[in-house]
Amino acid sequence: MPSPNTLPSKTTTAPPRSSPPPLRTRTSSSSTGASSASELPPPHPQQHVQRSTPRPRSPACSRAKDTPTATGSTTGSAQNPVKATACFLRASVGVAERHALRPTWAASFLPCFPTAQGCSAISPHVPAPTSTHRIRLPDGAEIAAYLDGPADAPVTVVLVHGLSVTADLWRLHTQQLTDRNLRVVRYDQRAHGRSTRGTALITLEGLADDLAHVIDRLVPHGPLVLAGHSMGGMILQTLTTLRPDLLPRFHGLLLISTPDGPVTTRPQPGLRTRIRGWGRDLLVTACTRAPSAMDAVRRRLPHSSPWALLDTKPRSGDTDSPLPCRRGLHRTATRDIASFWQPLATSGSRPIAGLLALGPRLTLLAGTADAHVPADHTRALAHRVPQAQFVLAEQATHTLPVRHPQLIVDILACLASQAALQHPHPSQEGCPRQTARSLHHHPATGPAVERIHAQPS
Repeated sequence: MPSPNTLPSKTTTAPPRSSPPPLRTRTSSSSTGASSASELPPPHPQQHVQRSTPRPRSPACSRAKDTPTATGSTTGSAQNPVKATACFLRASVGVAERHALRPTWAASFLPCFPTAQGCSAISPHVPAPTSTHRIRLPDGAEIAAYLDGPADAPVTVVLVHGLSVTADLWRLHTQQLTDRNLRVVRYDQRAHGRSTRGTALITLEGLADDLAHVIDRLVPHGPLVLAGHSMGGMILQTLTTLRPDLLPRFHGLLLISTPDGPVTTRPQPGLRTRIRGWGRDLLVTACTRAPSAMDAVRRRLPHSSPWALLDTKPRSGDTDSPLPCRRGLHRTATRDIASFWQPLATSGSRPIAGLLALGPRLTLLAGTADAHVPADHTRALAHRVPQAQFVLAEQATHTLPVRHPQLIVDILACLASQAALQHPHPSQEGCPRQTARSLHHHPATGPAVERIHAQPS
């Protein structure tokens, strides 16, 4: 017998409609450009369901809800702004996680890092790294570095992640590159993952010096192919100027979603971007002006949130593999997050002397749907290095390394093969052309531009 407080479920079905024709999706062959079509079944008729029970509330929101007390006052969000803010962030993170793998406005406006949100697409069934190293820096910071692949590999690939994630960002790439007889070095940026903060100021020059210590320690000799995403690309660009003695060893450099100049909260014009920018400006202001309050809020977030703050020190004896990609900032205080943002937002146009020395060894990759570092910002950097190769991935977002690992692996493997053949200066007939649909090269006006249709791997 049903409970007196529970209404029976009632389901009504809309009148049947004529089924629309099957949807057709087209994919292009990489070699001939021929199209193939696949049919999808027609959608089911829409069903309108009336719920018999209300949707359960979030525990955090339930705690923060205003409730009267015996004295007539209220508790919850009215008297505890920390709980109210935690409730908002918890709900925001939940919405963003449901939209994390789709380039919607919610994923880019809500207080979440796009790359960290997209990391849920990485398969967990990947073997652990071959060896883990702790590299102690002069300021006391310890960098966690991970070395995979055969020791006698002809070329070493160095992978540099950006803000908010860990070396786990390159997990899929590492597996495929080592299968191609390449050695792979990746590491956690300071104050990310298993790397500690240290005492030095956080600047692009300092982060580039951290990378130089990793290279000097793990791969002091031999040819190198390097790739960096977002902030990682900015670090690599700074390294080419900071350490020109390493340039002869750089047989290939891939910069992914790397802007020319500072990162902004309003990368594109328009009302929607302006509203997103206001939200991001508010978040930046809160992290800069009230880091302790933000820490208190982050400690109340679920562990699945990229913003959650757990303990600030890595656990001893647990360094076999990088922390999951989404947990890059779980041990990073809000004050340090603000310290990372400052040099990214105020660095201006960075020197390009090192990039000019690399010339055709440089490849830049951007996504047309990137709302955080628009393709035009990366294109501006490519125009300053006319000999570079500029690859434009159609419909790719800022999570390009996560959603399109095969594209990046193919470019890196081609650069590494040219390095193994002792071709330190690949021509414009180089690697990305293998996957290009069309090539537009205007030597007099700018770099070669390849537009490719990047499908998720």
